[in-house]
Amino acid sequence: FAEPRLFGSRFDAGVDVFALAVPFSDTFFENDVERPEQEIEQCSANVGFKLGHPLGDRDKLRAEYEILSFNYGEADDTADDFVLPSDNLTHSLELGASFARSGYGLAATGSYSRRSKWDFWGRPGNPDFSEEKQDFLRWSARASKNWYLPRFQKVGLELDYAGGSDLDRFSKYQFGFFGGTRVHGYQSNRVQASEVYAGHASYGFEVGKTFHLEAVADAALATDEETGLDRELLAGLGINGTFMGPWQTVVNLDVGVPVAGPDDGFVLFR
Repeated sequence: FAEPRLFGSRFDAGVDVFALAVPFSDTFFENDVERPEQEIEQCSANVGFKLGHPLGDRDKLRAEYEILSFNYGEADDTADDFVLPSDNLTHSLELGASFARSGYGLAATGSYSRRSKWDFWGRPGNPDFSEEKQDFLRWSARASKNWYLPRFQKVGLELDYAGGSDLDRFSKYQFGFFGGTRVHGYQSNRVQASEVYAGHASYGFEVGKTFHLEAVADAALATDEETGLDRELLAGLGINGTFMGPWQTVVNLDVGVPVAGPDDGFVLFR
């Protein structure tokens, strides 16, 4: 739900609701080696309340309060001595600002999150657990530039930084399809990091909102002490597009393949 002029003011407001009907596998990798004995299943849902205010034609301040529900269960290979994380509600408050001028863009966000419950999880002696990680901070910054060329061509460059405090396996940054630190071709949960430097380059064609096709190259330096990453290079190539389908439907297609780092295979979304 979106209201572009809340009570006739310049504030805009919105509500987002998202839920998964079936659990998905949360895998764990350490030093580029999969640890099936620490795999679990996770089911999540969230509702977010958004409020924004423009500072100009293309500048904006925004705030979002989000409630997320997490439920955890054992997978087929979960070790008998692995203690599941606490099912919980996570309350999160995020503040952000964005600015755009002549194809240039700047954005920054910061968030504070707190779980309703967070008891010991993992195998005995798990170094990633701490009572202090019941709440955590995340922050990010982005700089971008788009060039619009003749014949509907578009070239884009983007640089990102993401970091945080008191992050653990279930709050660190990932590189799958969902999230701002994406690297094309990488599966969700394959790599997790507490600090990320990333760059993205794209070239494609864009005709209004009815047709979009571009090739993308992503690269990231991922750091995470617990899983043995020290500015590990992750890179991937991808193609994504949007076009009109039959019966006035909109079709989104995204495919990617990793070219550097611990992942392999390819990822396809449609």
